[in-house]
Amino acid sequence: KCIGCHAADGSANTKAGRNTGAHDLRLPDVQKETDATLIGIVTKGKKKMPKFEEKLKAKEIKELVEYVRGFSNKP
Repeated sequence: KCIGCHAADGSANTKAGRNTGAHDLRLPDVQKETDATLIGIVTKGKKKMPKFEEKLKAKEIKELVEYVRGFSNKP
């Protein structure tokens, strides 16, 4: 689901990403957010991003945030 807007590399360089204003997950403004903030966004959604609390377990959301942290070293 994530890659539809955020792309496989986290760049948000997809048609849906551009149309919805999805954030580039590699950028410092995303990476500086706390884990709790990112978990909250994935869980409850934010603006055009849908909530995933009914689709993913809490453990999966935490793992997803850890995965997103891996984008911080990529241009």
